[in-house]
Amino acid sequence: MVSFFAANNGDRPESWTRALSAARFEYRVSPGFSVKVGRGIAWINPGLMLRQLVTRPDYIMFGGMWESLTSLWCISFAPAKRRIGWAELNVDIPGSRSPFISMIKRWCFSRCDFIAVPGAKGLAYLRQFGSDSDVGKAVLLPNIVDESVFARSIDEAERSRAEQLLGFSDFHSGDIRLIWPARLISDKGIVEFLSKIDPKDLVGLQIRIVGDGPLRSDVVRLIDERRLSTHIKLLDGYVDFELMPTLYQVCDAFFLPSLHDPNPLSIIEAMHSGLPLLVSERLGNRLEAVEDFNNGVAFDPTDISAVVASFRWIVSLDPETRRAAGARSRKLAQSRWNSELCIERFVDLILGQMG
Repeated sequence: MVSFFAANNGDRPESWTRALSAARFEYRVSPGFSVKVGRGIAWINPGLMLRQLVTRPDYIMFGGMWESLTSLWCISFAPAKRRIGWAELNVDIPGSRSPFISMIKRWCFSRCDFIAVPGAKGLAYLRQFGSDSDVGKAVLLPNIVDESVFARSIDEAERSRAEQLLGFSDFHSGDIRLIWPARLISDKGIVEFLSKIDPKDLVGLQIRIVGDGPLRSDVVRLIDERRLSTHIKLLDGYVDFELMPTLYQVCDAFFLPSLHDPNPLSIIEAMHSGLPLLVSERLGNRLEAVEDFNNGVAFDPTDISAVVASFRWIVSLDPETRRAAGARSRKLAQSRWNSELCIERFVDLILGQMG
C-alpha cells in the first residue's frame, strides 16, 4: 500500500477536489482540524494518524514536515517501510533560523528515506542548511498543475466574458495586459508595489490583480489614494478557479512581484497558458521558469527600478516577439512541468535508488 499525506493550508482546495474526483485509484479523505498555537497554526488529522497504525503502509509521503502535527506524528510513529518527506524548500526564503526550529528540521530530514524537493532552489537549501546525507536523499518533485486545463483554446464568447470581467475596454486597446493572481497577503508584495510605483511608469500597461484576502481594504485604498486606477484594478472579490484559464489567455503577460513565495503554482499555470513572465527572483521555481529577456524577466521585488525595467522590456516588444516569448514559456512548461513525466521520473528515481 502507498499512503500519501499532504498538509494543505487552504490556498487551493479546489485543486484537491478536482484531483480526487479524477483519481483512478482508491482513496480516502479523513477530516482534520487546526489549532492556533502562538502566531502559527497546528494541523491535526486523528483519522489519518490512526489509519497509519492499522494499514502499516509500504510508503508514506507527507508534506509540511515541521508545520503539521500530523506530519510530525507520521515521521515519528507511522510504521511505514519508507518515508518520503516533501517540502517547498527555497534557499532564498529559508524561514526561521532559530536553533530550536533548525534542530526540528534536521531531525525531520534524518527520519526521511527520501526528501522530495520542487527544484534547484530546494536542492540548494539542502546543500546550505542540511547535511551531506540529506542532499543524498533528495529527489525532484516539482509543483505541477493539470496542463490540459490551461493549454486549451478558448472561443470568442469566453474571451468576451473574460475581457468584461477584467475590465478591459477599447479605450486602452493598445496597452499591454498583465495578470497578477495573488492572495492579498503581505508575502505577495502588493502593498509595497502599490506604495512605490510611480503612475508615470505604468503608461502602456493595464494590470489586473485577481485575488482576495485580509489586505483588500489596504489595496483598494492605495489604488485610490495614489491615483493608480487608470492602470491597475483589483477584481471584486473571489474569482472562481474555473475562470482562470480564460483570464490568463486574454492577457499578454504574467506579473508576480512576491516578497516571499516558495513555489507558486500560478507561474506554472501562466506558462502553460503561453504567457511571458515578469516575476520576482525570489520565487522558488524562478530558475526553471525564466530565461531572462527570452521568455521573461526576473527582478528584485524590493527594487522598484528593476520592476519598472521589466515593464519597459515587455512594452518594447512587438506583438510577434511577445507571442514568441509566450511560446517559449509554454515550451519550458511542457518540458519541465509535464505532470505525467514529472510523476514518472519521481517514481523511477525512488524505485531506482531502492534497487
